[in-house]
Amino acid sequence: MHAISATDPRLKLTTLLSKAQREPVIIRDNHRDIAVMLSATEYHRLNERPAGTRRMTIDPKLATLLDESD
Repeated sequence: MHAISATDPRLKLTTLLSKAQREPVIIRDNHRDIAVMLSATEYHRLNERPAGTRRMTIDPKLATLLDESD
C-alpha cells in the first residue's frame, strides 16, 4: 500500500488516481492516517455483502457522492 503526505506540494490528482487503480493510497497528515483512496472497483468489492451480513457504514455525504458518480 502506498502512503503520501496530505501536505506534499507535488501531488497531482491524476497521479493519485492512477496509483489508486493499482493499490490503495493512504493519505497522512502529521503522521496520522486520515484517508484512503482506492479504485471504484475495489470500493464496490468491499461494499458488496453476502446475504444476512451487515452493510459497511460510510459517511452519508460520501455515499451521496458515490451514488451520483454511477
